[in-house]
Amino acid sequence: MQRIAQSLAPLRERDTPADLQWWIATHRAVLDAVRPKRAAASEDEAALQTLFDEFAAAPAPKMRFDLESYSAFFDRISAERMLRGAASAHPRLQILGLLEARLISADIVLLGGLDETIWPPAANTDAFLNRPMRQALGLTPPERRIGQTAHDFIMALGAPDVVISRAVKRGGAPTIPSRFLQRLDALAGDAIPACRERGNRLLHFARRMDAPAAIRKIPRPTPRPPIGLRPQKLSVTRIETLRRDPYAIYAESILRLKALEPLNFEPGARERGTHMHKALEEFTRAHRIGTLPRDARDRLIALLREKLTDFARDADFQAFDWPRIEKAVGFYLSYESERGPLLQSILVEQRGEITMALEDGSRFTLSAEADRIEIAQNGCVRVVDYKTGTPPGLEEVRVGFAPQLTLEAAMIAEGAFPEIGVREANEALYLKLGGGEGGKQIKLEWKKYRFAEIVARHRRELQILLNQFRDEKTPYIPRPFPKYASKYSDYDHLARVKEWSSTGGLAGEEIA
Repeated sequence: MQRIAQSLAPLRERDTPADLQWWIATHRAVLDAVRPKRAAASEDEAALQTLFDEFAAAPAPKMRFDLESYSAFFDRISAERMLRGAASAHPRLQILGLLEARLISADIVLLGGLDETIWPPAANTDAFLNRPMRQALGLTPPERRIGQTAHDFIMALGAPDVVISRAVKRGGAPTIPSRFLQRLDALAGDAIPACRERGNRLLHFARRMDAPAAIRKIPRPTPRPPIGLRPQKLSVTRIETLRRDPYAIYAESILRLKALEPLNFEPGARERGTHMHKALEEFTRAHRIGTLPRDARDRLIALLREKLTDFARDADFQAFDWPRIEKAVGFYLSYESERGPLLQSILVEQRGEITMALEDGSRFTLSAEADRIEIAQNGCVRVVDYKTGTPPGLEEVRVGFAPQLTLEAAMIAEGAFPEIGVREANEALYLKLGGGEGGKQIKLEWKKYRFAEIVARHRRELQILLNQFRDEKTPYIPRPFPKYASKYSDYDHLARVKEWSSTGGLAGEEIA
């Protein structure tokens, strides 16, 4: 069957449809032509000839095909035939179940799986088929299998040489030795230690076969690319990645490696959040300021349904996620109703950038795309970021591992957004959409620090960070701060995190 492409190659110019019988006859003739003379038919060729014979004998209706449709038809029919290949059994070794082993004798017998619930098997009974019901149906009692496996155990022990083995753990859980082993241990007395000694010798040989001469744990990678390859432009979200996991920036921006979309990809929470952002953007552009229309809820619901068409046929989404989205719509509209009368203007998905001079004379461009910037009638500026997932904690923001909103505020102060001009951002918040209450406002405010102080500090720290990475001695190491490392990165496997970290890359890890 592997020669189907070769056999159909001479027929590629065949555009005129022909009967199925014509295609089969032509196919057979081509196969005979490409097979070496006097060569015996292989297993797949024999199966193919059998398939053709069945086609010829079947009282099928007249069907006509061109080359493309015949290929599709043949692929579909031939895929139903399973060829397992020639058996490759060892001439002196056989792996048998208990039923087959009763009929065959051998010089050496290895009895494996002597754990409780395996050998003997567990005597399972339940409410659907209990003992009285089994008896009424004429079925054997559950204990019969235990007796049968005890008989098999005794018969197998009659071989000249017997090796008894069991698994200390199954699926990571400790096991209990078979009752047959425990009984044998109680009756055999002093003979058992000598048997275990011989078994330990075999285990030692098996372990030595796989044991390396030395185990050397790899160090954490520390790539130091040349200055010319290091990025000179990043967004505020990638600056967060640079703080949490510089290696991800190295793999993405310097090695230019991108994660492939998984096969049979199904949209999930990330895609749902992206679509919701798009719907909110369109809705806000249409109703920037003032009182919302009476049908605002219906309009926003219609936008969301339009954007979330990928999830329309997902029963779980309709049953569980859509009611939460409707709650989030109610929360969002109440926020709009509250803020609308106080605002002078709203900017959505606003793009901006600033250029920073670094110590080595180079220039670095910081860019951003703000979800929402509000300018109140009193001139106050608020930076808002929609979050359909879990927003970062206030302490996480304060120490600089989630600087998106603070850096956007710093960019506003430096005139990064032409429509706003040079202004001071007075506050920022995450607008959490979703959850039991529909949403939540999480303002960036601290008891001991003013928002402006945090913004100024993050701007200074960014300058220091970028200057450090303009030094070739500074490596792009993975997870420099394990406590604040992202739960998942597309590049953890490339950085081989599980090999050099003491906890395999889990949160709160210690670097070994």
